[in-house]
Amino acid sequence: MMADTRFRRFARGFARGVGPRGWWLACLLALASACSRGDLPLADGQFASFADWAGRHVVINYWAEWCAPCRKEMPELNALHRAAGDQVVVLGVNYDGVTGAELDRLIDAFEIEFPLLLTDPGARFGQTIPSVVPTTLIIGPDGQLKTVLVGPQSLEDLARAVDLKLAPDEVQADEPQAAPAGSEQPQAGQGAQSNERTEI
Repeated sequence: MMADTRFRRFARGFARGVGPRGWWLACLLALASACSRGDLPLADGQFASFADWAGRHVVINYWAEWCAPCRKEMPELNALHRAAGDQVVVLGVNYDGVTGAELDRLIDAFEIEFPLLLTDPGARFGQTIPSVVPTTLIIGPDGQLKTVLVGPQSLEDLARAVDLKLAPDEVQADEPQAAPAGSEQPQAGQGAQSNERTEI
């Protein structure tokens, strides 16, 4: 009750100080500020939105700790992230939904250099969670799903999928990493290396 009275006094004082137009302006600014935060939570605590990346290709890679092909592909994704600059956005989604300190540990172990999404954006592109990892969604500059790549991809494969011309010195990506200590081997049917390409 006391807090309610204090709020009313504050509101009346604020309204007198800024006038009716100022009050509405302040409300609109507060609403715009709340709405401008993106709907995609990132592992680093920030938020993003696909609108932030309009006009660029977006690469969304599904990976898992137990997936040996994912470990092999990670340096290729890092190389794409570095080579593309602001032309292409590379994002990762942990297949198992790992978050917090455990995800931070995996980011360090896999040496991931690109942003990771904490939620799966696949539904907005008509995709369910993949049955094979790694799987990579290629979103075109128009915001529509362009291609689904299944299995580990090379830097050249990824660059071709996003129409990125690589400099000659970028063609050979980093050497594949050894498995992080304590990681599990893929279970039957998980992490199969099929290298499929599905055009949408």
